[in-house]
Amino acid sequence: NSDGSIDVNGNVNLYDMNLTELPLKFNKVSGDFDCSYNKLTSLEGCPSYVGGSFNCSYNCLTTLENSPKKVYGSFNCYVNKLVNLKGIGEVKGLGIHCIQNPLESLEGYNGDLSKLYCLNKEKLIRKTKLKLLKEFYL
Repeated sequence: NSDGSIDVNGNVNLYDMNLTELPLKFNKVSGDFDCSYNKLTSLEGCPSYVGGSFNCSYNCLTTLENSPKKVYGSFNCYVNKLVNLKGIGEVKGLGIHCIQNPLESLEGYNGDLSKLYCLNKEKLIRKTKLKLLKEFYL
């Protein structure tokens, strides 16, 4: 593409390649995008659109900034260092799986809560609602 990014008709498999950053700048991927089991600290270079599932699990991510704007399959970000969900885009598929992250809030997530899978989900929902109420009344 004119911005130096690439479109992929099919899947992208960067699973367990010992990557500290993505090797290319992706734009659209029609299938699945898997960059799990690496040493990524950033999602810079991730596609903006994924027609299948997106998997960035088992990395060293502290933010979901630069994650895809649209994912039509599931969004998997297990076992990272995420404290919130800022930066997550729209997930049309089966759900968002963020178990084994030290989440402190659900900030950044505006989707269907029944499709969100994380530890202490109910506690995080209450905490997020309380914060919104406080902001509304202040």
